[in-house]
Amino acid sequence: MSLRAKEVAKWRSKSQQPYRADVELSEFREWIGFRLYLRPETDKLPPEMLGETIDDCLVEFICSMLLSLEAGETTTEHCRRTIGKVREGMFEDPDLKAYAVTLMRSERLPLASVTYLDLAERRALYGGKPAPSTDEGSRFARVFLAPVMIVSLWETDMNQAIYIRLRADSWWRYPSSKDLLTLIQDSPENAAAWDILMLICWDADERGQKHLLPRCILHWFLGASFGRPKRPIPKPAPRKRPSKLGYKHRNNEVRNTIRLLEAVGMPEEVGKKAVANAFPYDISLRTVRRIYGELDWMPEDIALDLEKNYRLAIPPPSQGRALSSGPTLPS
Repeated sequence: MSLRAKEVAKWRSKSQQPYRADVELSEFREWIGFRLYLRPETDKLPPEMLGETIDDCLVEFICSMLLSLEAGETTTEHCRRTIGKVREGMFEDPDLKAYAVTLMRSERLPLASVTYLDLAERRALYGGKPAPSTDEGSRFARVFLAPVMIVSLWETDMNQAIYIRLRADSWWRYPSSKDLLTLIQDSPENAAAWDILMLICWDADERGQKHLLPRCILHWFLGASFGRPKRPIPKPAPRKRPSKLGYKHRNNEVRNTIRLLEAVGMPEEVGKKAVANAFPYDISLRTVRRIYGELDWMPEDIALDLEKNYRLAIPPPSQGRALSSGPTLPS
């Protein structure tokens, strides 16, 4: 489970705005808070990939149980009952079982939640004895960190067109007149704001949903279509950009995994070694130590980084629309 997804889930819980997707939500899935982790594409996932998401969600659920025990907010007996209920639910969930079979065939490893639950049970019910070993930590990390172990993804970064598409999609998921007013105010001097507004209007036209747009954006769209305001010339992006988003995402997950291992009683240094050993590629213990000492990139940090480094970037060449008419979008 990505750190960003976990933070979004916390926000959804506080604001009571879980994402709605056409996914079966059993009593077990509701109990572990799976609804809070649903994403727009979740309903299109095959069973084994949906099971992978449930596996990640279970790890975070088990960790929250341990943290509640440590804080004196729950009892050992309650943890015992919770652990039993988790084991029962894991056995009955069809998508989780599909992922477990795929994982065993490809990696010959158990679910991350299975390994983590065993460690959590020892921590909660038996005083952390025997202490979690480096091999157990690596077994957990090898599965839990699998999505960020693909070296090519570390070079993943954002560009202007994708950023604009994401901002427009985000507005349609959470419509806000206030956000539109801010974009309208910025549009005379900010090409990205101009492009986002134009894309929202194009989307409304293609979906036959113009009636859902506030009058202010319809007035803006009419004026912008005649060059009032004109699309401003984008300013060049800063010469020195921070590390790519792929590396930031990987580093977030490395730190998150070490903290999860600490929650089940693994000393910090042992957790770092376990994570370093889990990577099949050349990531040294020294690198993991450096990553752990850095600050997390939270959703708001990533948003600010995109604003600073990409919203003013020069868009790519046009692919079907005149450049003056808006951004070029990926096909």
